[in-house]
Amino acid sequence: MLNKIQVFLICPLLLISFGDPAMANGYDDAQAGIAELRSGNNAGAIRLLTRALDSGQIVNGDLATAHFDRGLAWANSGEYDKAIADYNDAIRFNPHLVDAYHSRGVAWVKKGEYDRAIADFDKAIRFNAQDAETFDGRGVAWINKGEYDKAVADFNDAIRVNKHDTVAFFYRGLAEFSLGNFGIAATDFAQKLQLSQDGAAIILLYLSRARSGVSDPEAKLAVDSNAMDAAKWPAPVIAMLLGKSSTATIFEKAADANAGIQKEQMCEADFYSGEWSLLGEDKDKARDFFNRAVRQCPTGSWAAIATAAEARSGVKDTTE
Repeated sequence: MLNKIQVFLICPLLLISFGDPAMANGYDDAQAGIAELRSGNNAGAIRLLTRALDSGQIVNGDLATAHFDRGLAWANSGEYDKAIADYNDAIRFNPHLVDAYHSRGVAWVKKGEYDRAIADFDKAIRFNAQDAETFDGRGVAWINKGEYDKAVADFNDAIRVNKHDTVAFFYRGLAEFSLGNFGIAATDFAQKLQLSQDGAAIILLYLSRARSGVSDPEAKLAVDSNAMDAAKWPAPVIAMLLGKSSTATIFEKAADANAGIQKEQMCEADFYSGEWSLLGEDKDKARDFFNRAVRQCPTGSWAAIATAAEARSGVKDTTE
């Protein structure tokens, strides 16, 4: 899922070919760098691909591929400006390298530059209109801009191309939830859970059902969450929704030694607490949680999208 927008990162292209034996050192480094990238060693990939590029021995179309692969390693490391610089070079050496437009779009989304992301996804779609992940990427950019109808259209196309696209079902559900179409959102979250399980979709299905007026949504929540590890996030949120815990407890459980994980979980805790308060008809308290989340949520995270929608709405009545 998208915080989880990393699911859009393309596997490295193995296009580097061995040329003249005199070029072996540069090409050997490039191939070794690709192997490091595939194994998840991004630092090693960057080091080897940089050495390959600095050798002056990588030529022709292979220059585009080497820059693209190093861009992936930079992106995997969270260095999006450096990734974009490499994608720029990849496109300069090969203007038809569709994956470079796609991956540069992903990097722009991670930076919160949604218009630039949309422009790159537009280009990628012109090259290949049968790539569900590119429609997903553009849909995520639209939803971050609050353009929910356009996001839904892109997720529709993604599902047309790939009927098992879990990213599209989750984010289309989130877009419909943001539009206040809670019954439709519930259908998408349920479809997402049929394809793959995750705690956020379980909770969002419950919230969609509750806000659409379904009686006793807790019964399905209990069933859906039965197999979850009670010690792992977001199980404490489910305990709160089932009346077994409190909002204070979920903030305690959201703490994590990893600062990035803690920031995401605190953001989600604010969103879930706001929704819980809204269901309890305490709109002022809900608004406080949502506004704090808007200020603190990681850029582009699904909870940031959801809380921004609530903040834009002025926190509507649950029945609206």
